Amino acid sequence: MDSYSPAEFVLSFSAHLNMFLNPNHPEDERAVQKGLLLYNQKMVRSLKMKGPIIFGHVQDVIPVQVKLHMDLFTKNECSCPAVGYCRHILAVFFSLYGKHHSVNEWLESWRAPQQSLFSNEASNSELPKEKLIIKIGQKTVVPATVPTNKSQLLAPDPQERVEDRLTDQEMLSLSKQSSTTILDSKGASVSDMQFSKNEPTNNQGQSTGDNLYDFWVHMTDEIFQGEVLQRNSLYPYLMNLYGHAALRQLENPILIRRENMQLYKIVTNVRLLQQLQELFLSSKYSTQEIEDTCAQLVHTILHNVENATEQLPQPIPLSLDSLIVRLQREVRELLFLEGPFPRQTLLIYWALWTKLFTSRQLRDDELTFAEDIAKKSNPDSVWVVAYVIQLFLAGKVEQALDQLNKSGPHNFFYIFQFIDHYASEGNWKGITSILPFLIQHIKDYFSGRSYQENMNYVRYTNLILSDYVSHTNRMDLYEQVLIEMLPYSARSISDLYFDNEDYYKLMDFLQLTGMSMDVIVGEKLRKIQKDAPDSLLPLYHQHVVASIEKKNRSSYKEAVRYLKKLRTIYKKIKKEAVWELYFANLLQDTKRLRAFQEECQRGKLIDVENETV
Repeated sequence: MDSYSPAEFVLSFSAHLNMFLNPNHPEDERAVQKGLLLYNQKMVRSLKMKGPIIFGHVQDVIPVQVKLHMDLFTKNECSCPAVGYCRHILAVFFSLYGKHHSVNEWLESWRAPQQSLFSNEASNSELPKEKLIIKIGQKTVVPATVPTNKSQLLAPDPQERVEDRLTDQEMLSLSKQSSTTILDSKGASVSDMQFSKNEPTNNQGQSTGDNLYDFWVHMTDEIFQGEVLQRNSLYPYLMNLYGHAALRQLENPILIRRENMQLYKIVTNVRLLQQLQELFLSSKYSTQEIEDTCAQLVHTILHNVENATEQLPQPIPLSLDSLIVRLQREVRELLFLEGPFPRQTLLIYWALWTKLFTSRQLRDDELTFAEDIAKKSNPDSVWVVAYVIQLFLAGKVEQALDQLNKSGPHNFFYIFQFIDHYASEGNWKGITSILPFLIQHIKDYFSGRSYQENMNYVRYTNLILSDYVSHTNRMDLYEQVLIEMLPYSARSISDLYFDNEDYYKLMDFLQLTGMSMDVIVGEKLRKIQKDAPDSLLPLYHQHVVASIEKKNRSSYKEAVRYLKKLRTIYKKIKKEAVWELYFANLLQDTKRLRAFQEECQRGKLIDVENETV
């Protein structure tokens, strides 16, 4: 991949920000304003270039570091916790841009008013594509007439949905004009499609669901054609960039009624992912290159679908049954592609089959279909997991786990999806039936994951299973799961034993794992000293030996601190004789360690009598 010079990077990144930041979105506007303020106050203290990366230091309330990758914008990052393009990244951009161009001119260009859909000029003049409010790929959706009975439409509030401001007659007029502009490229004119409070039907009596599905899919295809396929260059990082541009165009349609918005998001995002997968598979780049550079885009699509499934209206109108069936077939086609991002694709499959495709007939048909395809597929095919999912949803949990086991450890991730599904339904018996499989296989799954991934799974398990234990009192299963997750779950296990006041087991665990005493400092330690002081004895003895074996002055001081704690506990439990015998033997065994003997004297462990507890 060719590298940019800083001047070329500034122009390219400027175009990137123009595409990704919307002046009508309050969050984007705030980020730009704050970034500009940091730039004007000269809070960007340093800019350094090392290879293809520009490093910036921004002196905010808390100093942060910014890294801008000249070759790959998706890797741009800031050390602050904000998501996306934060004020610090923008401040560094303004500092770079200001070295070559006028920042004020960039701001004016970015904030240039969009040509309103409802302005008279829109219907009478040819406008640049980037100045149009509504674009469908390379086609402009502009009504032939302008609503005149609502003057506020000439300057619409960008945060308000257009169909909420239109009368039924205006909605009907606008919908007819727009559908003609968008859809007549298919050859079969649908200008007679009628929009009203009821869902649309055409004069051939085609179902409402089919009409909506065709409309949304064609809209997605047109946008994909214009924003992605017609580009001259399609490096992987540009696929990611252009794909996000397509998503932004699909984000806020004005012709979609509120009650259909979530279905619209699902259909368009699934269709866009299918188009992207076909593009990925036909490109000359490897799967790894695609997954490295386009992960953000596919994760956004997955997030969109998951969010939409959580907000679906219930029940879904019967008039949309045909749309559901069409979408089901589209999802099948998506799986048949077997492209990059198999996990994200299967998570979309999971979300739709748990939240949308819920009828018994659909699920029975899909189970039969998935079983047939899985038998004919390679063991690592996504259809094997799809079959597992259908078995689980059909209540055939043992068969699902058996098939999951055969598919290999890399697919054990879906066990967490099953547990989460049961938890959301309050099906605690279902979780009990799954946990033995998790206990048996979690080490195999963890062996192929990064440290951070495994820690995330531990945190997730704590969240789900703590609720499970409160309903079932099956602490034994929870404990077994955490033990199998060691070493990642060490702190979770210590917290579990402490919370259940099982202090002796906690001390045995700390000894066994060699964990630091830091996990029980402060209030925790004081509580144990009060409730079960003798439980601390084995751990303190272990730390005394370990500190002495280091044979340096600081470790001897540490050993003396633990010896004082031991003496205090022995006196508290009225076993001073045991302490005196132990300490006398220790002094005899360490008589050649003069420095240790000196520290015992300084610590008043030698020749000190009747110290109160």
